[in-house]
Amino acid sequence: MKWGSRKSLLAVNSISSVLILREQAMSSHFHQQVAAVQVSPSLLSVSFLSTGVMHSLRTDMYISGVFATKVTARVTMGLGGIIDGTVKQLLPFSETEGNPSFFDICGNFLVVGTDLAHFKSFDLSRREAKVHCSCKSLAGLVPGVGGMASLRCNASGSKISILLSKADNSPDSRICFYDVEMDTVTILDFKRGQIDQRETLSFNGQETKKSQALADERLTNLVPVSHFWDQSEPRLFVCEAVQEVPGAPLQSTDRKALGEASTGPTADVLVLSFFVSEEHGFLLQDSFLRPPVFQTLLGIQVPHYYFTRKPGEVDLEDQVDSGSQRIPQTVGRRPLRDFVGLEDCDKPTRDAMLNFTFFLAVGDMDEAFRSIKLIKRWHGNKQLRSRGTVLAGVAGQPSPVPGDVGWF
Repeated sequence: MKWGSRKSLLAVNSISSVLILREQAMSSHFHQQVAAVQVSPSLLSVSFLSTGVMHSLRTDMYISGVFATKVTARVTMGLGGIIDGTVKQLLPFSETEGNPSFFDICGNFLVVGTDLAHFKSFDLSRREAKVHCSCKSLAGLVPGVGGMASLRCNASGSKISILLSKADNSPDSRICFYDVEMDTVTILDFKRGQIDQRETLSFNGQETKKSQALADERLTNLVPVSHFWDQSEPRLFVCEAVQEVPGAPLQSTDRKALGEASTGPTADVLVLSFFVSEEHGFLLQDSFLRPPVFQTLLGIQVPHYYFTRKPGEVDLEDQVDSGSQRIPQTVGRRPLRDFVGLEDCDKPTRDAMLNFTFFLAVGDMDEAFRSIKLIKRWHGNKQLRSRGTVLAGVAGQPSPVPGDVGWF
């Protein structure tokens, strides 16, 4: 047996023949509360998370990719075929731009990347897709970059994140963020724990740069492996990262997660969520070690992170869940840190809680507590009274009287 020049190929020489095997990661996708997870070369599990209904979809050919929406699941077969459909519109790319190879939809926006490291985005809110961001060359934005491994856009279409790769196709420690409205590039470098911002077009024709270190010094010597934007909140970004040196210990701000993982093998993937804004830059919202029962991050939609589940693993949350909606076994979820106890809240409460979390990360306690007052109509006197008392003390305000303020 011998590995090929590409690490995913393996040649096996037997007495009578030579076989070439190709290793492929299982495909999965999460969108609009629908998760499609490949469980075998030709079998998909399609889960409708809002209702708990799960279906199995078996194909006649090997699956090489999948994309899910609220209505349908699109499957790419091993030989390039797809499920039958109707062509609504063609989105052309020139020869110099390259062939479309990467896609992502968030909100009403589609972003497309090519095999020549170009990308552009489209507004899908109308009957026909309209160009939202004209074609950009990654090499022109990030000099010396090897290529792109994947790209995502946020729900407002204002930012595009790109997972970079080196010239030898190995993972890069950097994530590129392109601001469509400001025409600026920000590089989040997990190896150095640094943020570099570059204006691509300044008024005098000169490129300007500025750098800053991440506030948390533990976010160094990491390599990002996946990234997602929240499907409705354009400020919220999440990624998975591993240590650049295999086997090195990871650190998390969530010590409870470490305790929960003690019954299984040590987690080796760190999940990091950030608020990303033009005014405040990158604000770390949460970090925790991915629980061992989960396999990969599927995406984020407040109030939950969603993960694919390892075969045969059952999460503690599912064992004690007595609600009417039960998460299917191929998919697991974990509430955002500040939404524990608020998982079933309505949209106004969810938006108010997001603003509270954002201003808390910024350090603006006045705005944080102004946001939290909007939650009182929904949550009343539920179980988070003690946490509210602590936060009120931190803000230098009197502790709330039971039943007096919001969800405290």
